[in-house]
Amino acid sequence: MNDNLLESWSDLDELKGARNLETVYLERNPLQKDPQYRRKVMLALPSVRQIDATFVRF
Repeated sequence: MNDNLLESWSDLDELKGARNLETVYLERNPLQKDPQYRRKVMLALPSVRQIDATFVRF
């Protein structure tokens, strides 16, 4: 989902039901500028283990 102009956290709502989703790439989207970006992605998509080529630490 790189380069898709995702600006609102509600833009990720469509992915919340994807329980098998483990990796997301959201690079070069306005959401990525949020200082809490990684934390918010983890909260919105708890099954994700990798965000933008970096593994999630618990």
